[in-house]
Amino acid sequence: CMELLGADFHDPNNLEVTLSLKNILDIPILVIFDVCHLIKLLRNSYGDLQEFISEGKTISWKYVILLHELQSKNGLHLANRLRNQHVNYKENKMKTSLACQTFSKAVSNSINYLRLQNYREFKDSEETSYFINLVNDMFDHLNSKSKFGKYLKGPLSAKNFDIWTKNFDKYTDYILNMTHIDGTPVVGGKRKAAFLGFIVAMKRFRRATFNILNSLQHNFEICF
Repeated sequence: CMELLGADFHDPNNLEVTLSLKNILDIPILVIFDVCHLIKLLRNSYGDLQEFISEGKTISWKYVILLHELQSKNGLHLANRLRNQHVNYKENKMKTSLACQTFSKAVSNSINYLRLQNYREFKDSEETSYFINLVNDMFDHLNSKSKFGKYLKGPLSAKNFDIWTKNFDKYTDYILNMTHIDGTPVVGGKRKAAFLGFIVAMKRFRRATFNILNSLQHNFEICF
């Protein structure tokens, strides 16, 4: 439907997020994906498919399960919210909070800690903890809600546009280079919706900011 209105999602490296429609202020209408839904889709894909590859390194769901099992066995948690409902997410697929808490700095840091403490089961978990942390940061950028937000949760503006652009480029490049275990890019294979959706959301975020600042007659130049 959106492609009939001018959007183009066929080439992940050259997405078109602007529709061939404008609002009453003559500002182009953009594609909008709900990032809260995207984070749930991404968690579902991660848990269902179990593994992805990035730069030859494995991103594995098993480390999330191992972390949960270790914490449950010892009755102690490494300052994270990971519980049974996070691992058995299929019973709570619609709860955004569970997906966000799975992709959290706390979970990433816990996996890192166990690897650095030489827990044998977490030996090759570095890329997994990096991926979880990256998704956390990407979601915070795209889910900023208040002009009083700090750091990644702050609003996108002319003042921080360059920083956001560099971060968005980093997240986009990482996703574009991720593959399934058979070598198929995650943005072109099965369950591609979440990965492609986040790239669309980042491009739309940047384009919307540019359009708004332009409409306010700011001297603001950006290359898309």
